[in-house]
Amino acid sequence: MDATTHESETTVVTPEEATEITSFGSPVTITLRSENTGGQSALLEFRLAPGPHGPAPHSHATFDELYHVLAGAVLVLVNGEQRRVAAGSSVFVPRGTVHTLSNPYDAPAHFLYLVSPAGFERYFEDFAAASTVAGGPVPPAVAAEITSRYDVIPANSD
Repeated sequence: MDATTHESETTVVTPEEATEITSFGSPVTITLRSENTGGQSALLEFRLAPGPHGPAPHSHATFDELYHVLAGAVLVLVNGEQRRVAAGSSVFVPRGTVHTLSNPYDAPAHFLYLVSPAGFERYFEDFAAASTVAGGPVPPAVAAEITSRYDVIPANSD
């Protein structure tokens, strides 16, 4: 099935069928991917350890994102406004919106991440693979090459 047709069938993905990776130092489970949804959406599950760092503020021109916090809390920066998003809360980030996310709190955060349309799940897989090859952090030139393929627009690129 061509992922660009937006046709899909009912799909069940069990925990055993999901893809487990470590990306940016965090465990990530890719539950639904482009191939499961006819390109309509992808669903990932993140477990984010406490720490002040997240990605630099950025936007995406071609897809929307939704975060739903299951446990703990995250700090979301959207268009210059910081918000603490605790368990049970959701954040929708439409395409074109400058944003970032981190966990500066004392407890781990556990959240679901939905991207629509799908495809961005591969970004996290590519970073995980590059980290494995590098034996640690991804070299800046490799990170820039991966980022350039996935519609990550730095906030300062106006």
